[in-house]
This record gives sequence, structure tokens and C-alpha cells, in this order.
Amino acid sequence: LEVFTWSNIIKNELSRLNGSQGSNNRTDSITYHVEFIDDDQANRLLELRSKVTQYKGHPVLLFVFHDITEARENQRLRENDDYKDHLLASISHELKTPLNCTLGLLEEAVVDSAISESAKEAYIQPSLASAQMLDFFVRDIIDLGNLRKNMIRLNYSSFNIRTVLNDLMRTFGHLSNMKKILLRVEFSEDIPEKVWGEPERLKQILVNLVSNAFKFTTSGIITFRVDLDLSRYSLNFTVSDTGVGMNPTHLFGLREVLMMAGENRQVMNIRSSKGVCLGLSIAQALSIALGSQGINVESEEGQGSTFSFSIPLQVEILQSSPSLEKRVEDCCSNDINCNCKEILVVDDNDYNVFVIKTKLKKLGFQVHSAANGKIAIDFLTNCFLESRNVCQGTNCQSIRLIFMDVDMPILNGIDTTKILISMMKSKQMITIPIIGCSAFDSPEDINMALAAGMQDYISKPVTEEKLNRILKAYNVS
Repeated sequence: LEVFTWSNIIKNELSRLNGSQGSNNRTDSITYHVEFIDDDQANRLLELRSKVTQYKGHPVLLFVFHDITEARENQRLRENDDYKDHLLASISHELKTPLNCTLGLLEEAVVDSAISESAKEAYIQPSLASAQMLDFFVRDIIDLGNLRKNMIRLNYSSFNIRTVLNDLMRTFGHLSNMKKILLRVEFSEDIPEKVWGEPERLKQILVNLVSNAFKFTTSGIITFRVDLDLSRYSLNFTVSDTGVGMNPTHLFGLREVLMMAGENRQVMNIRSSKGVCLGLSIAQALSIALGSQGINVESEEGQGSTFSFSIPLQVEILQSSPSLEKRVEDCCSNDINCNCKEILVVDDNDYNVFVIKTKLKKLGFQVHSAANGKIAIDFLTNCFLESRNVCQGTNCQSIRLIFMDVDMPILNGIDTTKILISMMKSKQMITIPIIGCSAFDSPEDINMALAAGMQDYISKPVTEEKLNRILKAYNVS
């Protein structure tokens, strides 16, 4: 924003006025910005619009003044917010790339029979638990910007609630042993085997609540319980501990914090005696996004605390969402009985490729890789020429799936997908499902990928659970 002085403005405008003598034509207006100090000694920004016009046959200067101090400050704040969101997304992406590899290799090491059980218990399992906690923290960072914009992404699917509980035990098992705090998981037997919901977000809420319980508990028991409430047809989740608890003043303050977090206000200004309570505020916002009325907290100083929330229960919906069902049908209708075992991974990070290859090879797949979109297109072009895109029965060697990174050099995943979709249509080949696979997982990123022609999208780190979901959805076995 160029700021002028009064003397420069007057000099310029007098020159324009003199230049318009004898002319009946109006000249274009000019906009100036002037800084000044008001009566309260506050800096203000003035927008001045000047126009040479005619009045009773004589050229005159017309000035319009507008104080834009607040408007300019609001614009600056919006620009700062956009910059922070972009910075958070960039940092999170850089964190998730090596984290993807770390988690993948540690998961493989845990089940590797060549490694002794004592080594797994002493080194690998604690490392895996720490990496998983770091992964959840990175997700919380990513959600900061999305919470403020009310753009939390929810991916509903059928899942087993007991699997979520088992994952929770594995995540906190080592910490429980290390702190000598009993972690007890309880659930009522009448809970359906499978429900329809958002397992990843539910897990994120529970991890934050259990993590908070461990933070303020030095001895005793942390209990996590799930009950079925048939009167309201909901699942009730409770996390209680025997920790330090809170006095009435602190309890009132925390309830205020949770109320503000539920309204997406002051998410980044939440503090406690042990640092920033980022996890609790995000857990509150996510619980409301899942249909809860919010997290309730009860506590007594010296006796511990209890956090609870309820989410509406939906029994498993056997039919997939129409959009996903249609995408799966388009890709798989021509080769339902195909036994192809080849998959292409397109990613510029060698470590990410190694992790996905390792997991897929265990499942019996032959995995090809390409470091960018151009290499992938060249590879698939050769497959088309060799008719390897047409199912050939039991000994078929065609490519069944493509896992496509988004951010790559030379040719990115979005442009590569558009080219491949066009190529497959023009050659009337079977459509190969292209699955977006990236550390960028904002709603904008996912929508851009799906709009380009990708059939599905998974965020890094890539776990066996995510791979199995994709393989099952697209009839690849």
C-alpha cells in the first residue's frame, strides 16, 4: 500500500487541475492513502479519492475522504490468519512425511519374527507408541486452522468399536507400564459388533482424553468405559482417573474453556498448569462435530476427574455412500473376478514408497513405483501397449490400483491423474482406480484430488487398516 504525503498530493492535483484548463472532459479519479495521527494520538489511515470535474464551466477538484483504518487492520488480520494456516499445513506436511516412514517401519518390526520379543518390548513397542502419539499431535495441529473455519473433514464408515478400544490399549500400553498406572477398558456387552461412524475422529477424541488423564495422574487407575444408552440410542464414552483433580475454581475455568472450544472460539488460548491444553479443546470441537452435546467434566481436588460424552448410534449401513459406490462400480464392474496382483505407487519420497511396498508385498502384491507423474505415465503407456491393462484371467499381470502422491516434482499427482483418466478413456481401457495418498488432507486438498478424477483418498501415514479398506472397497485381493 503506497502512502503519500499531503504536499505530494496537492502538487500532483494542482498539476492535473492546470492541465484540464479549457477542457470540458472529466478526468479519471485518483486514489491516495494518507497516514495521520488523530486527536487521541492514534495512527489512522485515510483513503483520499480525487477527481477533476467541471463546475459552472470551470475545472474544480473534488475530494472524497474515507477512514479505512479498521478495514485495513481487518484485512491484515485475515492475511495473517491465511499465512498461519498455510504455515501450519506446510509444517504438518513436512512432519508427516518422515513420520509415515517411522510408523510404517515400526509396525513391521513389531510383527517381524526375526526380532526377539525382549527387543520388541524394550525398544520397538515404546518407539511405536511414541510415534503414534506424535501422529495424533500432528493431526491436532492440522485441525487448528480447520476448526476456526468450521471445515473439519469427517469420513464415515462401518467400524468395530472394540477395535478402536484395542488400538487405544496398544497406544497407551507402554505408558501405562512405565508410569505403573493401571489402564482399564470396560464396555457393555450389548454394544453392536459394528456401527456406522467416524472411527478416526473418535479415536482422536479418546486419545486426547486418555492422554490428558495420564498427564494429571501419578498413581492409581485410569478407566475408559463405553456403554449403550437405548433410551437415547447413543454410545456413552467415559474416561475417569484417580489423579490430582481440580478445585471448584479450576473446574469452572475448564468448563468455560470447553464451552468456548465448542463454539470454535479461543482454541489457541487454552492453558493449564502443565502447558497448553490443545487436546481438550480439539476433542470438544470434534465431539460436537460427531453429534455430541459436548464433553462433560466432573472433578474433585485430590480425588480425580471424569470426562464423558455421548454420540448418536447408527448400526452398520451395509450400502456404501452413493458417490463412493458409483466410483467403485465405474472402476471394478469390468473385472470383478480379476486375480491381478500388481499395484503402482507414485511417490517422490523413497521412504514412503518403501513402507507401502513392504505392506503390500506382505499381502502378496507385486508393487511397481514411479518417482513422479511423468515416469508413471510412461510406465502405464507401456502397459497399455502390452495390453497389460486388460484382464487376462488367472495369470493376469495388469495394474489393479494406483496410489498417487499429490505433491511431486516435474508432474504433480493432480495433473498426472487428469492425463491418465483421459488416456484410459481415449484408449477404451478398463479404468484403473487412482487413490490419492498424501500428507495434505484438508477438505480443499481432498476435493481437488477427487475433482481431478481420483476415486478415493487416504492420508499419510499409510497404515494396514487404511490399505485394507481400499483393497476391500475396490475388490482387489
